[in-house]
Amino acid sequence: MATPYEDVYERFMGKIYDYSYLKISQEQLESILLPYLKTSIVKFKKCRQNLKDRDDSYGVFSVDLTEEEQEILSQLLLVEYLTPKLNHSD
Repeated sequence: MATPYEDVYERFMGKIYDYSYLKISQEQLESILLPYLKTSIVKFKKCRQNLKDRDDSYGVFSVDLTEEEQEILSQLLLVEYLTPKLNHSD
C-alpha cells in the first residue's frame, strides 16, 4: 500500500493558521505545498523508508509511511513554510 501526500499535507495544515489557503482549490494548494514537501524529503536524512520512491504526478509515496514519519515530514513542511516569512525584511 502507499501513503498519499495528502496525509502529510493534512497534518501540516493542522499546524498553521493561514486562512488564505481556504480560498484556493485543492489542486492549487497541492502545487504550493509540493516544493515544500520535496525540500522536506531531502532534509529527512534518517528516514527508514525510501522517500525517493514516490510519484509526484499522482501525489503518492510508493511506501507506507508510519505515523511518526508523516509527522516528521509535516514538521519539516512547517519549517519550510515559515522560513521565508522569518527571513523577510518586514
